[in-house]
Parts: sequence; C-alpha cells; structure tokens
Amino acid sequence: MNPKITILVLNWNGGPDTIACLNSFKDLRYPNFRVIVLDNASSDDSWKRFAQYPTPPYRIAFVQTGANLGFGGGNNVGIKRALTEGTDYIFFLNNDTVLAPDALAKMVAAAAADPQIGLVGALMLTTDEPARIWFCGGRFNWLRTRGFHPHYGEPYREGMFPEHPLDVDYITGGALLAKRRVFEEVGLLPEDYFLYYEDADFNARAAAAGWRRVVVPSAKVWHKGSASAKAGSPSYQYYHLRNGLTFSWRHGPSRVLTLAASLWLAAKEFVKIVIGYHRVRSIGGLHGVIDFWRGRNGARKSRPQKL
Repeated sequence: MNPKITILVLNWNGGPDTIACLNSFKDLRYPNFRVIVLDNASSDDSWKRFAQYPTPPYRIAFVQTGANLGFGGGNNVGIKRALTEGTDYIFFLNNDTVLAPDALAKMVAAAAADPQIGLVGALMLTTDEPARIWFCGGRFNWLRTRGFHPHYGEPYREGMFPEHPLDVDYITGGALLAKRRVFEEVGLLPEDYFLYYEDADFNARAAAAGWRRVVVPSAKVWHKGSASAKAGSPSYQYYHLRNGLTFSWRHGPSRVLTLAASLWLAAKEFVKIVIGYHRVRSIGGLHGVIDFWRGRNGARKSRPQKL
C-alpha cells in the first residue's frame, strides 16, 4: 500500500521556477500523490501561467491565498486542506527545486520504516556544475542563535554519505516530508516569523514531542536558490537576525544566552554601519535585533535605509 502524499509548493512571483518544479513531478516513481500550488498574492504573471498549465498526469490544484501570508501562513492554507482531504503525509517543497524521480519514494520508505520518524529530508544540491551541497541536515548553534548546514558549499561526490538515514537537529522546509500525526500532535507551522525559521520551529516542536528527524542522502533534490529575499539583502539580514533570536528565545537552552547574543549582534551591526561596511544590509540587521527586543513579529513593517 502506498500512503497518500500531498505536495505543497508555495509560489510568490516565481511562476517560471514553479512550472519547472511541477514538470519534474511527471517523472516521479511514486504512484499516490497530489499537488497543491499555493500562490501568495503574486504581482507577476504567475497566476496566468498556472491557468494555462497543461493538465498533468497527476492531481493538481492551484489555490490563491489572497495575500502574502509568508512561508508559514501560505503553507498552512495547504496543510489544512490536505489534512481535511485525508492525506497521510505532507511534503513541503520549494518552488525553485527539481526532484529526482526516485526521491519521494525513498523518503516515504524511510518514514515508513520507523514509527518514531516524523520528519524526513533530502540531500539538496545546487544546480551549479559541478553540483555543490546545499543541505544534508541542519544543526543548531545556540551561541550564534542560528541554524547552519554542515557540508554547505562542498562539492558533491557520490558515496560521500552513508546510505542509511541520518539523524539531524532540523530539516529545511525546502524539502520536508512530514507524517500526518506530527501535525495532529504539534500543530501547524508558526505564522509570526513570516520568512525563515518556521521550519526550525516546527522541527523543534516535533523533537520535543519525541519524533525523529532524518535526512535520506540518496534522495536528491536540486535547488536553485532563494529568490524571496536575496542572501545579503537588508530583508534577508533583518529576518535572519530577528527570527534566529526569536527561535532561540522560544526553544534554546537559555534566554540569558539569547539576550547576550542579541547585544553582541546589535553591536556588530552598529559597528558595520559606522564604518560603512555593507551599511544598508547592516541597517536591516540592526532593525531586526531591535524588533526582537520589541517583540515585533510578522512581516517587516518598513524598510528603513538609514538610522
């Protein structure tokens, strides 16, 4: 028996990438899946592209969320629908990815092999030539109030990882398979981060409930990279610093440590602003720390360019 899988693909102004992602599903070697594409109020021609998309050999639904609800809010629309329709697993997949034909089947097999495995991830590789590792399991660094990807950026070589699933701290939401029971026990994705760390928070709650999180290195996904907030942009810096601190405050070993880290991060960003080193980006980062202190979550209220 093949469990029912619902694949959620969140789109925001990324129509061409999303179409390429959907095309990769035609070759999947797993028979029982459906796809829900969630459009977070795109301002480009994404919806027009979806309306013209040829009927694929699998079930698909295109859903408009009505507003830019962020990663958590947008995906939660799909989660609620999938659970109502009786899905066994939900597979979060970034729209700028392409699945290997056997990836989903391998991830489902790993999840089914152990009742304590609740979340399963894949080996995510860049589309560069030669391919480099983007993700093969995440770890938490509480001193720096952030998650990190071991092996990130290393050239990929066949055989560099074992065949068996690897236990990890967290799995990126870019390619994350979750059992239905996990949602029933720990709830949906948090919506107040808006962008980044929703997946880490979900993983932390799953871990607290006793679920294993594993990565299957033989399940491959190719990842183009983030287009929602470019790495190094003020928005990227804002959300990463604010949400990393928020996540550590909620799930870390010590709130005193988190407060100390916030002071260090604020001082570092301030010095960068003074000396003019990536000044605009650092302004975004400093405002992220300040909003953490103020308890402000959700979408960034403004994008100041100066202090």
